[in-house]
Amino acid sequence: MDSFAVSIAGGVSLPKYKLRDSLRVGLAMGLAQALFFAFGYFTAFSIAPLIKSWDHWLAFVLLFSIGLKMILEHKKEDDEKLVDLRRKRILCTLAVATSIDALAVGISFSFLDYEIVTTLFFVGFTSLVFAAVGVYLGAFFCNVRKFPTYWIGGLLLIGIGTKILIEHLVKHI
Repeated sequence: MDSFAVSIAGGVSLPKYKLRDSLRVGLAMGLAQALFFAFGYFTAFSIAPLIKSWDHWLAFVLLFSIGLKMILEHKKEDDEKLVDLRRKRILCTLAVATSIDALAVGISFSFLDYEIVTTLFFVGFTSLVFAAVGVYLGAFFCNVRKFPTYWIGGLLLIGIGTKILIEHLVKHI
């Protein structure tokens, strides 16, 4: 769901939507989710203690900064500087930020008796589909006149980052 919301937020900043934008973002998000899940699954015992104390802070900082950038740079009305999912660095940052939780889920799945190949396929494919649809929906709403898409997109990213941070901090109180 985080990939879906981030994809909507990114879709609003695409100057001219193309189907390949949805496919590219979907592929990046699905691949990142599957890879992080697999990494967590196969390295469960050695990596869990290392990432547990800071993973939520990393996701929060990445998503908050990109969301804030989206809001602030839209005010400048310089389309070149808006959060553009066509930029590899932005897309990779968002894919990593939304996939950190998949690492933790992969760790927890390593203690269960699930068929890993099938599970990996469903994790990746579901993320791919949701992200691709999210980009389309974001681009669609961007075309609705007077719809504050950049504000909503930026606030979505900040909200997702804050949600991840709060969820992890509340668990440890």
